Amino acid sequence: MKQSSDGWVVSRNKNLLRIEEHEGTSIVRPMDFFGRLFNSIFPKFQRNCENFMTPFEIEAWTLRIINQIEEGVNPEDSRVELKTDWISPEKVARQIAGHANSARGAKILWLIGVDEKKGIVGAKYEELANWYPEVESYFDGLAPNCFDINIPNDKGTVVALLFDTDRAPFVVKNVAYGKQGGGSVELEVPWREGNKIRSARRSDLIRLLEPLIHCPTFEILECTLSLRVEKKEEDNHQQENYKWYFNAELYLIPLHQETIAIPFHKCSLLAKAENLFEITEWTDIRLAPPSRMVLNQNLTNTFRYKSERDSLTINSTRYELIAHGPGFVKFSAESDFHSSQEIIDKPLEVQIKMLPVGMQTPIVLSQKIFPTPITKHEKNLLGKWTKADNND
Repeated sequence: MKQSSDGWVVSRNKNLLRIEEHEGTSIVRPMDFFGRLFNSIFPKFQRNCENFMTPFEIEAWTLRIINQIEEGVNPEDSRVELKTDWISPEKVARQIAGHANSARGAKILWLIGVDEKKGIVGAKYEELANWYPEVESYFDGLAPNCFDINIPNDKGTVVALLFDTDRAPFVVKNVAYGKQGGGSVELEVPWREGNKIRSARRSDLIRLLEPLIHCPTFEILECTLSLRVEKKEEDNHQQENYKWYFNAELYLIPLHQETIAIPFHKCSLLAKAENLFEITEWTDIRLAPPSRMVLNQNLTNTFRYKSERDSLTINSTRYELIAHGPGFVKFSAESDFHSSQEIIDKPLEVQIKMLPVGMQTPIVLSQKIFPTPITKHEKNLLGKWTKADNND
């Protein structure tokens, strides 16, 4: 049993979840409990999860909003949009673009099947598969990445759509262009102000693009993802564990003379095969300078090889990368994601995100990687993917 700061006590007894208020006890649904729990921890959560959010965190954010509506509280969150039903792609593309542009790199959450006064009204999850690709067709070049989860409830299904906005600015097509009376404006950068969508002004674009002036650039030189099956004995049974290893060689180019620091906990990695799987949870994410082996003589005149940093401008600690100028950087990560072998011959896409200290918008690097033949020295590998120009 535990008492929270707002005076309610949580207890579990005979599989019943109860919230004991100051004036009595009431049995609540798990959804209500998690909504209230998240309400109390949200400020800390909001500070620490800007770079990456798990499905659980998205659902918790959703339940917090729903809980506020059901309690009659207006969910004052400029990053959240509520829709009772799916809106036509032609109309909603401009709304999403305007919301994403004004968010300036922060993630935004759209809840389909939620009314701002009635709460949950329900929406059909099946419509998403056709809806968002059509929405994307109204964007010029690039639309925000969308991550969706289905949240069932006894009142209906809520579809939560989390949009990444770190690739702004987003530009949409003018659907009236080319039609009689449609005018000469072909493209628009929408901007959300309050609950309204308007065209972005010069000052809006300056605020949106200003962080990019100081943003360092990275060139992906090499990129390799490998899948290994590791066997080990447990309780007289042999178990197979899948292990993914990602390694990339990058070249960092600062755009100013200041020192750049990139904390490892502000880095993330995504690997995906379209309509098959996504790997979002990685461990041991590291950025490091290049190294070389040098022959070292110790006090006993014994010679041994020793690893030595091979960079004058790039250094790293256990926690961050420090760059004093341009240089070569290694990015590595591991994952225990279990996958079927049907993806072995499929091309994949990887996306690296890094948020340097002092920046609001993360650096995003995307790369297509392709199946590569496994050599005789790599028999322990189940699959291997590299950049196209790495296959020589």
